[in-house]
Amino acid sequence: MKKFYALINILLISFVISGMAYGQALTFEFTNAGATGRFGPTQAQINTAYASTNLAGQVTSINGIQYWVVPFNGLFSIEAVGGQGFGQFGGRGARMKGDFMLTGGDTLKILVGQQGAPPVGSGTNQYGGGGGSFVTTMSNTPLVVAGGGGGSWASAFNTTTDASLTTSGNAGGGSGATGGAGGTNGQGGLTNSSGDGGGGLLGNGTGVAFGFAFVNGGNGGIATSSGGEGGFGGGGGASSWDNRRGGGGGGYSGGGGAHGGTSGFPEGGGGGSFNSGADQDNQAGFGLGHGYVKISPRSGLAPNDAGIREVTAPIDTLKCKTPQSIEVLLENHGTAILNSCVVNWSIDSVVQTPVTFNGSIDTLNGSNPNTANFTVGSYAFTQSGTYELTVWTTLPNGVADTVNFNDTFTTHIHVQLLDVFVEAQTNVSCYGGSNGT
Repeated sequence: MKKFYALINILLISFVISGMAYGQALTFEFTNAGATGRFGPTQAQINTAYASTNLAGQVTSINGIQYWVVPFNGLFSIEAVGGQGFGQFGGRGARMKGDFMLTGGDTLKILVGQQGAPPVGSGTNQYGGGGGSFVTTMSNTPLVVAGGGGGSWASAFNTTTDASLTTSGNAGGGSGATGGAGGTNGQGGLTNSSGDGGGGLLGNGTGVAFGFAFVNGGNGGIATSSGGEGGFGGGGGASSWDNRRGGGGGGYSGGGGAHGGTSGFPEGGGGGSFNSGADQDNQAGFGLGHGYVKISPRSGLAPNDAGIREVTAPIDTLKCKTPQSIEVLLENHGTAILNSCVVNWSIDSVVQTPVTFNGSIDTLNGSNPNTANFTVGSYAFTQSGTYELTVWTTLPNGVADTVNFNDTFTTHIHVQLLDVFVEAQTNVSCYGGSNGT
């Protein structure tokens, strides 16, 4: 068998979404604005935190709850994440996401859940629960509620201390500990020997340091001189001294508190969650630290409106130096069926040859999918480095696209050319290419 020596150039391509899905500039992100503990941000904190964002001058804080006016009619994605409970493995907040038809000019009430606060005073072992994050109408009708986690002495994360994806709060408990029941139907969680319950949408938790209901302001449980303070968003506090306690998380229904005596490991129950949106994407065990709320417009409800939802190729893979297929997920944001549009793309701002999609993609609320996979072309990445790939749509159904925030998607592709010396091999080939490529 004849031997030969070959030097093969291999492309290592890693695909990283840097994200302009649904128009990154029009994603409105609401935070705790630097506030900590049981009270939400003041107007001054809001003004400072949002000064350089698209929320500048658009948010009013009333007792920590943020009031925001929907800018236009359309379909919006709302994502809420609850605050974490106090403790090395304090319960994690839930992530709740869904799509909602909103009316321009309507006001939403937004409460961003805050992490349970550290214990107050010396000789105290009181761990407060995290606050839930709420998005409601002015009449307190919930759209999305992401529960907060319970305050926890546990040595690992667990599902009962993490916020629940159901509307009911979790019961408190833990090794060598006892716990109160979680709330149901929007009510607060129960206390257990000064490990106090988290607040719900409609009802306070129980105990001395109970978390307040959303309709009652959503404050966290008050810390006594040696207690534990719950996070804004209804996080339950703890009102004992020295003995170990865990407050319940706030949420749609509050989590129960937990009592561990001098040697147990109490775990407050996570708060419940709620989502009335379409196309839901909910996740437990998600939120660390303070929560947040993101509201992103998806459609302005024009008849003809197309956009790029994501780039689906290239993906993380090892390939030889061959042209890479550029593939996208095309989305119809309009109220009319999409039969055609022009898909444009560029590499490092150098515009490539556009291609026309011809097919049929259903509307957002239609009975068939409103997305379709589409190949826009191929590109040979011949040098190592980072490439910016931008893809955007024009002329949906042959007419001007009057809604542009959802047209474009940008990613970065990291390319590393590796020189691999192959000695004494026959029939050398590599994945994605032929010999010598």
